[in-house]
Amino acid sequence: MKIEIFGKPSCAACDSAKMLANTLNAEVVYKTLDVDYTIDELMERYRFIRSFPQIWVDDEHIGGFDNFKAYVENVK
Repeated sequence: MKIEIFGKPSCAACDSAKMLANTLNAEVVYKTLDVDYTIDELMERYRFIRSFPQIWVDDEHIGGFDNFKAYVENVK
């Protein structure tokens, strides 16, 4: 399983998503806004994004932290 998280600095939900992802037996890739990508790059690639974090599992868009938490609860 590969989990990719697009987050931003000083984001409690982003930190929670990263911690939850790290509890799984998965490859976790965390990308930080203005370090690993710009908002323009993200919006060009995914126009529907309006909040942080945004999470993909095996290239499937899951959504934000609440969606990811529900996804993990259904997987376990």
